Amino acid sequence: MEEILDGEDPTRPARGEAHPDGELKAHDGCLYCLLDTDSSVNQYQKERRLDTMTNNHLVRHRMLILDRLLKDLIQDFAGGQKDRISRICVEVGKELTAFPGMDSKKIQTELNLRQKSHTEAVNRLKRDLPGKALSANLIRKCRIAMDMNWTCPFTGERYGAHELESMEMEHIVPYSFRQSNALSSLVLTRKEVNKMKGQRTGYDFVEQEQGKPVTGRTNLHICSFNNYREFVEKLDDKKWHEDDRKRKKKRKALLMVRGLSHRHQLQNHDAMKEIGMTEGMMTQSSHLMKLACKSIKTSLPDAHIDMIPGAVTAEVRKAWDVFWVFKELCPEAADPDSGKILKENLRSLTHLHHALDACVLGLIPYIIPAHHNGLLRRVLAMRRIPEKLIPQVRPVANQRHYVLNDDGRMMLRDLSASLKENIREQLMEQRVIQHVPADMGGALLKETMQRVLSVDGSGEDAMVSLSKKKDGKKEKNQVKASKLVGVFPEGPSKLKALKAAIEIDGNYGVALDPKPVVIRHIKVFKRIMALKEQNGGKPVRILKKGMLIHLTSSKDPKHAGVWRIESIQDSKGGVKLDLQRAHCAVPKNKTHECNWREVDLISLLKKYQMKRYPTSYTGTPR
Repeated sequence: MEEILDGEDPTRPARGEAHPDGELKAHDGCLYCLLDTDSSVNQYQKERRLDTMTNNHLVRHRMLILDRLLKDLIQDFAGGQKDRISRICVEVGKELTAFPGMDSKKIQTELNLRQKSHTEAVNRLKRDLPGKALSANLIRKCRIAMDMNWTCPFTGERYGAHELESMEMEHIVPYSFRQSNALSSLVLTRKEVNKMKGQRTGYDFVEQEQGKPVTGRTNLHICSFNNYREFVEKLDDKKWHEDDRKRKKKRKALLMVRGLSHRHQLQNHDAMKEIGMTEGMMTQSSHLMKLACKSIKTSLPDAHIDMIPGAVTAEVRKAWDVFWVFKELCPEAADPDSGKILKENLRSLTHLHHALDACVLGLIPYIIPAHHNGLLRRVLAMRRIPEKLIPQVRPVANQRHYVLNDDGRMMLRDLSASLKENIREQLMEQRVIQHVPADMGGALLKETMQRVLSVDGSGEDAMVSLSKKKDGKKEKNQVKASKLVGVFPEGPSKLKALKAAIEIDGNYGVALDPKPVVIRHIKVFKRIMALKEQNGGKPVRILKKGMLIHLTSSKDPKHAGVWRIESIQDSKGGVKLDLQRAHCAVPKNKTHECNWREVDLISLLKKYQMKRYPTSYTGTPR
């Protein structure tokens, strides 16, 4: 922590004969030893079991899935030969870090809340700038303007949506001190004010230049220091989602940072502590990333693991226009005004946006390599390249991929059309796989007992009348005996003595042999063995939630292809399935061409040739 606060990189060595490109500091960074595979620290880490490194069962579960994914990647794409894999890029998904323990429905609700600021900005721009093509940069500026009440903090000047393109995003604390392009680090101001501010914090700039006219804009003056502090204090930081409140509070804190100087490093220490850690610094020490890398190194000890800095991926997203590849697959994700595919829309339509992110991450090490001490990656994140670095940059900046502007800024060129077409073809394969738990143990039961009033019939098809209290009132309903525990017990039963029953809360799956029947999630193994005996000793085919099936029919090509089983219901009319296209992220209860609801299983088996996909974790049928 101290190294980071002092502006040092804990993963880099100290400069010396062995490391001429190292940092000017007394000792190697505390994390540098982790890069040496033979160090005692790494040897100890290799011997540690996963369950001793985290007590989070969700993280352990993801790490086990990662192990299986690696095995399938090696088998499916490298022919089982580990030495063919030389490089791996790793990124920890937002769902694991930001939404632990949530199901897909809760995650979607949370995402909608987190996207509210973005949605409000888009709606504001559409209202104020009708017909204007909305770029990511323009939306980003609008969000900052909304946070800042459409006011420049340095001059107090008000501006409108029509002026956003001429406004510049300025780092409150110079980028050279705090390498972050997060919204919380930025404000909007005039180009002339930005130039006048230079390498000073916003606080120092106003304190030193208050009342002075802005060079090049004589009708504009730097506000008084008291007005600046009053404006910052009054900025709202209590509305919207928790992420929005954190962003606003961080920006207010940065607007009050003072006393940074490249000449006085000791003077900077307290100010740097006030600034805190950036998102990028947090990623460097991510425990999840360490666990993932440990798992990968165990399977692929000779492969190089490339962890891409957030600043680089941000520049890539601006430069590479790759979302158009979804135009055929998800046309409804297009903005009605500009026709551009918006990632915010894709999230609610398809899971394949994760696959596109993976494609982009995989290309970064080849187009933006980390050689020359990460020179290209460092200068990409800079607003302007220092003069002394330009001679080093020119020889390594391939003109096929980069443009070095006259103002000293290096920009990425867009990807070639042929490469984008190749990505589109791969995405059209729609290889999406969902982890299907194999556990048969335990019983999934609802917590509430219900009073048994009467039983009509016998066996699993008997209808049971139940009564329970809800909000102080009695409610009656009828449930199949097969969905209950305690109605027809095999031995002594406390529920039977109490004239009560508990509802089974979930199905393990549906057996296709000898005839379709739902398997409740209770005594699963015993049930399957009984069905196997009824099937003449042959294994029983089972469909489970999350499993992929392939349907073939010459009479109904619309419903042919790969579907994912979203749910299995045992209704009065028979077994029903809710199906969804494998890549689709649209809620299953919403009317959409990717959703096929309440499909009768018997009719499905009669009309279509059905094949279960015993897929690998790469989504490749085997």
